[in-house]
Amino acid sequence: MAKLVLTAPRPLSGKTTVAAALAAHARSQGVSFALERAGDDENASADSAFFAALSESTDDAQLSLGEAPAGEASVQADVKVVVVASGDTPASEVVEFSKAGGADVAGVVLNRIPEKRRSKIEAEYAAAGLHALVVIPEDRTLGAPLLRDLVEALDAEASHVNNGRGALSIDKPIIASISSDPGETSFTRQDPSVVIVRSDKPDLQLSAINAGARSLILTGNLPILSYVLERAQEDEIPLLRTQLGTVKTVEAIEQLFGAKPFSGGDSKMARLAELCDGSALLALASA
Repeated sequence: MAKLVLTAPRPLSGKTTVAAALAAHARSQGVSFALERAGDDENASADSAFFAALSESTDDAQLSLGEAPAGEASVQADVKVVVVASGDTPASEVVEFSKAGGADVAGVVLNRIPEKRRSKIEAEYAAAGLHALVVIPEDRTLGAPLLRDLVEALDAEASHVNNGRGALSIDKPIIASISSDPGETSFTRQDPSVVIVRSDKPDLQLSAINAGARSLILTGNLPILSYVLERAQEDEIPLLRTQLGTVKTVEAIEQLFGAKPFSGGDSKMARLAELCDGSALLALASA
């Protein structure tokens, strides 16, 4: 069985993102795999649950894929090690990290790489003797929080979040206008993942629902009109009601981008498949 371990010098570098990409590619190629999250750091529980959801079966797996805690470079001698580094991690830091753990690094995955800096970063790593197997560009969808992350961040009262809608990627939040124009055409054109609208603006709330908004955040904690609640209930549109004002709500959402471990969701997995071809990693593991 081929064995591959992903590690990183820093937390939230993207190890789980890379593991998900490789697992998806392995599945598409008919390669059975087992996923394991080592350690007991703060993200281990969430990562383990995500891996359990991705895995098909661990019996007679052709590929064993492990994720080590961030900062841990020491691994078993019989596995191939891939270091995941984010765009703000210098190549020198990866070199020192690898030396400290005595790991024989088979390659590096560069994650969240700004397109304008890609050539420079790749050249820096190549000069340090580090081979970039995969380069994943910086992407808003991959870094976006999920709807369920917003419930805690906004201290919100939520409905229809635990029916599968909680995994909605909030990559396109739209702030509703405070004018009397209902803005339905604007909502339709922008295809928002969530519309942020004041709780005292029922016309805008209904316009967003009519335009196909996938979720609503109602700010200000004022009473919501019954016909808005009934319509959201009928269409099973997630509603998050927060005491925060609109500005504070937007600030709280922006702080979540890139601050949460990768935890899947249909839109994120689809986007990951577009951005990251796992063939090089699979070939390395199988070699």
